[in-house]
Amino acid sequence: MLVKILSQKSILFQFFFGILFFALLFASIYPVNQDWYSVLAILSLILSAVVALVFYNNSNLINSSGYGLWFFLIWIICFSGITTDVKLSVSFLICNLIFWRWQSVNPQFGSKAVIFESSFLLIISALLYPPSVFLIVFIIFSYLYTQSFGFRGVILLFVGLILPLIIGIQLAYITDRLNGIEEYAHAFYLNFLNVPVWSLIPVGVLIVISLVDHIMNYAAQNTGKRQRYFLTFIYFVNWLVLLILFGGENINLFIFMGLPVSVFLSRFLQYMKSDLKMEIWLWIYAAFMAVFYFRNEIGQIYNQLLGNVSFQL
Repeated sequence: MLVKILSQKSILFQFFFGILFFALLFASIYPVNQDWYSVLAILSLILSAVVALVFYNNSNLINSSGYGLWFFLIWIICFSGITTDVKLSVSFLICNLIFWRWQSVNPQFGSKAVIFESSFLLIISALLYPPSVFLIVFIIFSYLYTQSFGFRGVILLFVGLILPLIIGIQLAYITDRLNGIEEYAHAFYLNFLNVPVWSLIPVGVLIVISLVDHIMNYAAQNTGKRQRYFLTFIYFVNWLVLLILFGGENINLFIFMGLPVSVFLSRFLQYMKSDLKMEIWLWIYAAFMAVFYFRNEIGQIYNQLLGNVSFQL
């Protein structure tokens, strides 16, 4: 039943699916603060969902946007705690735009403008969440992978990186906040991921299964799709390394991996020949993410039921 619902491409379906997402999102972050920081953070998260929808509708990687939305929106809801930090929320939106921009490039024709646009957006993201500047690895790799190397591209990359940085420093000088530059430098101190992620291991297994399936069927896939999938993998690995090095105790940073995860799982799903297997795959993912989301409540229930039980031989 869920497979039939998600496979629909009507605007009406997307509208009702969006209403359900909004309801679950606000339920997950309730009570909602009414200050403009919270409103901007929530709006950024909603716009990220819109960007994902446009990406799914225009990408040949995923046959049905419903599948991608299922995986992506559940992922967002589980890490919706990011809305407590407006800078992270806006940075998440900008990084999704960067990912989408490179996915839209046609490797046969290329586009020099994309290197400027993505590098410009990257610095804006880095001004909000400094470690995201290391996403430059993805941008440079994508440029070399999809386009021929040229002096013009290097100039556009350099200008895209420098221009927003100059504007940011000027604004800091005008507003007398140059002392914030020192605090900005501290953000690059290594802060290794230090949160229990055991409850995410089952989802990680699903991701590994989808990646292995892609590798096993690599030769049978379209060249353009293989290239876009590989860029998705590079984006995923880039963020995984960033989270390991700078994630610290903020588990909500995993939200940055939402788009590539949705691509991996959707691609594996759409090549299944059995609707029953597809249905099981969708519900297994939802169940694993529910366990992660309610991990604290599950732990409390476990302690209440079995915490005082002892076994004696």
